[in-house]
Amino acid sequence: MRRLEPARCLLLSIELVIVATALGVFAHGYTQDLRRVLWVVGGERGWNSNPRLRIYFYANHRQPPPIPFLWTDRLADSLLGIAIVSVVVWVIKIGLLCFDLSLPLFSAFYDMLLSGFWMFCVNAQSSSDLTDPQHLSPSPWYLERSCGQLSGHDGIACKYGKTSFTIAVVCMGFYLGQSIVSVLRLAYWCGKYRVLDRCAIWLGQYCLGSEGKRQGSRFARDMDMELLEQESLCEHGIHEDSE
Repeated sequence: MRRLEPARCLLLSIELVIVATALGVFAHGYTQDLRRVLWVVGGERGWNSNPRLRIYFYANHRQPPPIPFLWTDRLADSLLGIAIVSVVVWVIKIGLLCFDLSLPLFSAFYDMLLSGFWMFCVNAQSSSDLTDPQHLSPSPWYLERSCGQLSGHDGIACKYGKTSFTIAVVCMGFYLGQSIVSVLRLAYWCGKYRVLDRCAIWLGQYCLGSEGKRQGSRFARDMDMELLEQESLCEHGIHEDSE
């Protein structure tokens, strides 16, 4: 089993705290249907469209305007699903690191993937509600107003809206930073093991037939010998420094 560096352990611990908090907050909002509560609270105070007025459209046999994505169950499902995916990815990452199976390519892939997911969360939670011309809401009311003027379940929903948006911003920033580090690590790894050269050799072997295979094999052996020499020189230098 691989021994992890202190810096890597610290980053993994921070990531665990962030994704576990996100999972707890979004699970609470999902079970309590707090996004629907936020919509109703804003509608009753004229801060956005009022869901209770949609009944008049049905009574007059008219098609009501579409529900803004900001207030839909799909957004609540997406937030909870992305939090669950983040936790699962963290567990997989721990398993790969412990058994020394992690590759920079995989790290860059799932960090960039999670960055995209959390960017979607931030954008969706700050989207507009423009379905009522008399009560246009370019941005959610709970991001512009204080929760102190609300009480009871309405106040809880308001605090949830602010907290969920803040957590999404923190997760987005964390994974964007992780993506940058992972891409730099991937570039270093490709340069160290001459991945592009090896891909060119494989392509030449595939296109040029037997002659290309012979030349490619010789070039690959030369690269392997050069890499071994570099590693032995590094180990020799470290040994001399320790003495």
